[in-house]
Amino acid sequence: MWLGLASGLIIVIVAITGCIFVFEKELKNIVYRNNIVLDVDSDDANMEEMLPISVLLENANVQVPSHFKATEIKFHGPKKSCYVKYYKRKEQKNGKTFIWYSDKFDYLFRVFLNPYTGEVLKVENTQWEFFWFVIEIHSSLLIGPIGTTIISVSILVFVLMLLTGIVLWWPHN
Repeated sequence: MWLGLASGLIIVIVAITGCIFVFEKELKNIVYRNNIVLDVDSDDANMEEMLPISVLLENANVQVPSHFKATEIKFHGPKKSCYVKYYKRKEQKNGKTFIWYSDKFDYLFRVFLNPYTGEVLKVENTQWEFFWFVIEIHSSLLIGPIGTTIISVSILVFVLMLLTGIVLWWPHN
């Protein structure tokens, strides 16, 4: 009973965060509409050609400290914003991995831009952004490799309990 309760609690957490993650794109389009969808008229002349990536990077780099290095630029689609991601994982000392979620990154930021005008829409500390946080709960319970192991063992125990439960309750005829 206690084994089922413990593994079931982990399964519920993983299931709820998984459900949120499945609808991440749709939810982000609603929650972060101001960051993703550009507020323009359909016949706006400024929306014909995107700026070069180098110009977008320059505009984004002004918004973050100079030691931050851009690792990714992502375009959401036509007449939608783009973002530049700045990400650096913490260096491991003496072969030790991070334990808590807050120890995982040196920095993790995104700068949202209008790719047609270069205007900065928002600078976001992504480490504490809701959906990123949900993904980390889903994959590691915010406690790194230990959390991943806990999730794996819980799923294994849960599946074994399901199989043995079927055997025990299966009709004897």
